[in-house]
Amino acid sequence: MNPDYSLYLVTDPALCGERGVVETVRQAVDGGVRVVQLRDKSASDAETADQLVELSRVIEGRALLVVNDRLDAALAARARGARVDGVHLGQGDASVLRAREALGPEAIIGLTANSSAHLAAALALPAGTVDYLGVGVIRPTSTKPDHPPALGIEGFRVFAAESPLPCVAIGGVGIDDTDALRDAGAAGLAVVSALCAAEDPRAVAREFRRRWHAGAVPRVLSIAGSDPSGGAGIQADLKSIAANGGYGMAAVTALTAQNTHGVRGVHVPPAEFLHAQLTAISDDIAVDAVKIGMLANAEVIRTVAAWLDVVRPPIVVLDPVMVATSGDRLLEAEAERELRGAAGPR
Repeated sequence: MNPDYSLYLVTDPALCGERGVVETVRQAVDGGVRVVQLRDKSASDAETADQLVELSRVIEGRALLVVNDRLDAALAARARGARVDGVHLGQGDASVLRAREALGPEAIIGLTANSSAHLAAALALPAGTVDYLGVGVIRPTSTKPDHPPALGIEGFRVFAAESPLPCVAIGGVGIDDTDALRDAGAAGLAVVSALCAAEDPRAVAREFRRRWHAGAVPRVLSIAGSDPSGGAGIQADLKSIAANGGYGMAAVTALTAQNTHGVRGVHVPPAEFLHAQLTAISDDIAVDAVKIGMLANAEVIRTVAAWLDVVRPPIVVLDPVMVATSGDRLLEAEAERELRGAAGPR
């Protein structure tokens, strides 16, 4: 998986004030935050687990949820059914090797780093142990009074250029830093005060996202069947994506023999091969939006739903093709119930 770190919220209960952490997170995720890190140094592990359960409920799979330092709290919250995607660890916190073993290969594990020694230590770990580095501080910040010397944007640029791991800029990051840090190689911005203390976290998050993506080409994945006549399916989707300035990608759910008069045949490849297509894309490319068309049968539906549950792209458009324009059925009748269940909250 290639997570979207572009806008990463680190919570601070004092800055959230009377609105509280949960409501701040709800609004920020509504505005486009892609990762939420629960950070509350004063809370016990039990209290942290309670907060994780509540945040998992309000996030509803729309963003990744990680916790700062508290591996045991993450495990406890998971045991209660919460969706906790990983942990972010400092240099002096629980071993990243222990975290990886406890949380599994699909978890997101971040590590704080701000020096060449930290980078060398991270790279010496077995491949796949650490997913990203939280690099900073960028400038002095009151939310972390014991921070190391500030790197500044140019110091961050040097660090990011040397790191094969994605680098998320953290520490005193404001909205006016967006362009400079993106151009310096940041995989994303970790924001504390600018969101937690904002009067309207939703609006501020939207502005961060707008600035981050300014001038970028959206990467849009079509998950659909193939129409050799070019009038529907992935062929039509790719034309539409390109016409609107996007970079189109496609995972083929079914092959059809059809033309403008009707469908003559449908072949559904094994669902395992569809899964291989989807993971090959998301392991390499951050997907900005997904458009879903023909799904053919229940096994295909389950495969796509499981992939979405892991990757969680920010925009998903479900446009299931059940019957072709010609009247030919393209979705098995018994698959309709599976589709309705998969389309609910995840």
